[in-house]
Amino acid sequence: MLEPVALKDFFATFFTSALIIMAGASYALLFAWSKLTQNPQLKYFAYAAYIVLLIAVGLLTQYAHFTGHWLILSWVMVIGYFFAPIAIWHLCVRTHPSSTLTTRNTNE
Repeated sequence: MLEPVALKDFFATFFTSALIIMAGASYALLFAWSKLTQNPQLKYFAYAAYIVLLIAVGLLTQYAHFTGHWLILSWVMVIGYFFAPIAIWHLCVRTHPSSTLTTRNTNE
């Protein structure tokens, strides 16, 4: 049977989960914005948001007592999320050749 999160860890789990959502969204949005505006400084902020995401996932795995396959799944998810915005950007560039996306720099 699954063990529920301890009451003393409930609020930490709640806020860490919210931080995961905010950091993940910030990473994706800042990455796309850096590509659209060709501003490399925004990409550094995107990577900083990804580091916050890594920390938040690490904290959540501790607070929620993830072990075994849940721990592995958490880290596979966070590693995959690093590559998702990059892949989506390349997909958009290749599927919209007539738009202004193709005139932008698509290098990582």
